[in-house]
Amino acid sequence: MTSSNRLNAASASQLLTDVAENSLLPTLHKNAVASAAAKARRAERAQQELVGELPDNASAEQVENERRRRSVTVGKRIYLPMAAHGSVALPLVLVRGPLFSPERSTVGRMQLDKDLQPPLSWRHGETYAESVGPRLGAFDRRVYAASVELFRHMPVETDGTQVRLATTVHNLVGRLVGRESGVQYNAASRDAVRESLQRLRGTSVRLVSVAVSVEVPRLLDWEETSQGLAIALPRPTHLLFGLKSWWGIPDQALSARVSGLKAWLVAFYSTHSEPYPIQVETLHRLSGFPGSLPRFRDKLGLALKGLSDEAVPVEIRVRAYAPESLGGAKTVTVVMAAWKQATKR
Repeated sequence: MTSSNRLNAASASQLLTDVAENSLLPTLHKNAVASAAAKARRAERAQQELVGELPDNASAEQVENERRRRSVTVGKRIYLPMAAHGSVALPLVLVRGPLFSPERSTVGRMQLDKDLQPPLSWRHGETYAESVGPRLGAFDRRVYAASVELFRHMPVETDGTQVRLATTVHNLVGRLVGRESGVQYNAASRDAVRESLQRLRGTSVRLVSVAVSVEVPRLLDWEETSQGLAIALPRPTHLLFGLKSWWGIPDQALSARVSGLKAWLVAFYSTHSEPYPIQVETLHRLSGFPGSLPRFRDKLGLALKGLSDEAVPVEIRVRAYAPESLGGAKTVTVVMAAWKQATKR
């Protein structure tokens, strides 16, 4: 948030307050203006809390502590949050919505649309989101996470210019293989990563909330180089990783051990820390599952049963869910095995 934007927000807030205190205004009008002033002040506070700010001479410990909470600017450098070891920081709004489709796909030549699909729109809390671009799937989520992880120890922006990190398709495939994701290192996996990079570059996301209104023109920005690839996260991607706007997703939730609706569910529930009842219809809508609600209810029951198997890694295993029979159920409560010992990050 620039100083000029904050000044404008503060000036607007003060102006609305001054108008509200004018005793010549009708009472109802005064109340409406006072309410608008309060809303402006709330938005200003949310904007100030969204991204941390530290001086250029901040210690490594100060930077790391701040990055455990949110994106942070350090002088003229911008860093994304740092998730705990064995997990990747991802924006909640991208994980808890239909952006990454639960439709089953393969790791090789993925059966996902390369052409534009109708724009997607969804709500996450008080945030309205929409995306335009090709249909994305669980494999794209894994490639996106691997790309974000490249910036764990590097800024995404410096001196107002996005940082481009040198990498290779070989390296990205290696990161997926390193997660025990079920990805085999071969020509098919290299082609799949290249296709995914193209889809991610062709997808834009727009968010509107109390704290921010932002449009990210591409989820990933990359170009071919003589040495391989140069990958960047377009500005203002860091605003997607603000305070309480991201979560450390465990590597197991980003693996090919699970696919289809299972993959979406483990990513979704990995961003929570305790059980709560949720409308089955809400899950259907958030997931973007293409079938009818009754079909989704059937698939949900099968997916939860499969994720309850003892062979599933504890980090993504479902310990219990109720009701066990979802036929006609309006709500479902899921308990993840990891929650009994997990912390938020």
